[in-house]
Amino acid sequence: MLAVAKDARRRLEPDRSVSRRWRALGVDVQVTALPASGAAVASGSRRTALIGKQDDRLRRQYTIAHEFGHMLLADAKPRARWKLDAEAEETLCEQFASELLIGRDRLASYLRMHGYPTDPRALLAVCSAFKVNLQPMFHALRAPMADTSTLLIASRLRGHENRPGELAFRVEAAVGNQRIFVPRDQRLVSLGLDELAEQAGRLADRETVVGSDWPTFSPRRVAQPISVAEAQWKAMMVGGKDRLVLVALDVGNVVQPPIGPVALTA
Repeated sequence: MLAVAKDARRRLEPDRSVSRRWRALGVDVQVTALPASGAAVASGSRRTALIGKQDDRLRRQYTIAHEFGHMLLADAKPRARWKLDAEAEETLCEQFASELLIGRDRLASYLRMHGYPTDPRALLAVCSAFKVNLQPMFHALRAPMADTSTLLIASRLRGHENRPGELAFRVEAAVGNQRIFVPRDQRLVSLGLDELAEQAGRLADRETVVGSDWPTFSPRRVAQPISVAEAQWKAMMVGGKDRLVLVALDVGNVVQPPIGPVALTA
């Protein structure tokens, strides 16, 4: 799939029209009212990506690339010896979209020149350089930033999908040091980021604030324990009315092994 994405990226037309750009790959784009961001429709040899008109241009580009991945998998399924469950297919399509729009080689060249994004503005700068929204960039940065001392979090003020009335700043996505596990939907305060959650509620659009907390992250693997230690952070409100906050944490002390015996729980 990643090799296909790389080839498809070469064939994308550099045109400002979203519909015309994807025509070179045999994808018709229809912008319409949808309850979700997008859907894939196949009829014979015709491929159509339905895109929600509520989304901005960059989000639409990501949705088309993601739905294109679903179309290719649908074409391959009758001949495939493998089976994917729904979650695995979504993950694969997210990776496909990220590779198509950004590309590992191109991102690596950018990072060699500009360094890793260690604050919110640097993260927005790399998104701007590749003309993508945050979602594919978070996927693209997973491997390059796996061993860094930075953790990037996108957090939105919203309810849980099962408890929509419980408004709080919750994790939308996270990327950075691979030893730290940050689940989606987790409240910032549940991660020990109390000061961050409080300050985020006061931020105006494009305003930044710095601070520190003692996060209580979970290790991704029990065999690689992490410490409860102070972490400096910088946050920026980028969503305005959508209340989306980008956070960059210095987790250098957190990912150090704890001193003394570690109690392992089942």
